[in-house]
Amino acid sequence: MSHASDMRLWPRLALFAAAATLLFLFERALPNPLPFFRLGLANVVTLIVLLAHGFRAAAWVLLLRLLLGGFFAGTLLGPQFLLATAGSAASLVVMAVAAQFGARIWSPLGISVLGATTHAVAQLVVVAALFAAGQGVFLLLPLFVGMALLTGTCTGVVADIVLARLDLATRTAPERSP
Repeated sequence: MSHASDMRLWPRLALFAAAATLLFLFERALPNPLPFFRLGLANVVTLIVLLAHGFRAAAWVLLLRLLLGGFFAGTLLGPQFLLATAGSAASLVVMAVAAQFGARIWSPLGISVLGATTHAVAQLVVVAALFAAGQGVFLLLPLFVGMALLTGTCTGVVADIVLARLDLATRTAPERSP
């Protein structure tokens, strides 16, 4: 990526990070059926940025969303922030590998499901390592994976729809002269 295109990308990444933070805060305000269950609407933005702009851009958006969301939610540097960071980082790495090396195999929906499942497993690993005495927390693995399949499917469908519309918009937009 050239310096000029990199400079044009930063304002867009800031808008993506703001959108992801707003989605995170909106979802946080909604009632939960279970205390640890969230749909992961902000992950739609991360997936879109990953597929449209690559790993580095998605990592910046994710980092900004984690910091801003943690700050505004009052969880910055607390246990919930640690769990979100571990799950999100692991998820982004797995989604990036799937997008990079399995683009012919994995659709945005499949990449989203992989990311959601990785996020859930990473959070359980952190809970087992830092907070829980023993491995009993892994008894929740089937529940967490089942929820990840559901949430990953929902966020993947939304990301797929948005990506298709963005692709259509860029293909039909008139050329701008400098």
